[in-house]
Amino acid sequence: MPSKTTLFWLGNTILGIALLLLFFTPAFFWGFGGGSMVAWMAIVSVGIYLITRDKGPDDTMPG
Repeated sequence: MPSKTTLFWLGNTILGIALLLLFFTPAFFWGFGGGSMVAWMAIVSVGIYLITRDKGPDDTMPG
């Protein structure tokens, strides 16, 4: 089994930070206003992008 790359762990760290932001949503909202949800979605998108960049070997399905 191939080991995970730095991008995978960085993506998971970013998603962990996004999870922590959910616990502090009121303070995050008061600091950034209505754009706080857009900022949160951007943070999550970067985390997911980094995780999916490390998807392992190419297509393993037959055919």
